[in-house]
Amino acid sequence: MPADGATVAAEARLWIGTPWHHQARLRSVGVDCGGLVVGVARDLGLPLDDYPPGYGRHPDGRSLRAWIEARFTRIAAMEEGAMPLMEFTPGLPQHVGIVTRLAGGWGLVHAWAQLRRVVEHPITDDWTARICRDGAGPLVYRLPGIV
Repeated sequence: MPADGATVAAEARLWIGTPWHHQARLRSVGVDCGGLVVGVARDLGLPLDDYPPGYGRHPDGRSLRAWIEARFTRIAAMEEGAMPLMEFTPGLPQHVGIVTRLAGGWGLVHAWAQLRRVVEHPITDDWTARICRDGAGPLVYRLPGIV
């Protein structure tokens, strides 16, 4: 049976509490933000290859977005199970997570280096401001194989 956004969000929540570890991909052991998305897709049997190994902690502003745009479907608005591309430094896309539904709005499950683990929290105005944008709007994507 094909997965939907709610299934993706539920799978992402299973990773909450997993320690943050750069380039790791194992639930309950260690994961980074890209590894979370790859791991969720893998666990759901979705057609997504891994991000190339050897990437640094400091973004180059191009490679993550190029990898995403070659594999994911851009969507016009936030939806459960979607993946926003985010930046902490303007012009340097460097972070991803998975959108969830929370009472009162959208949430985000992501491997947050600052907190050293996978967390879920509301997408506040501060987090909305971190979502990359271009002339067509926010850079939000649907995972491969999601209906």
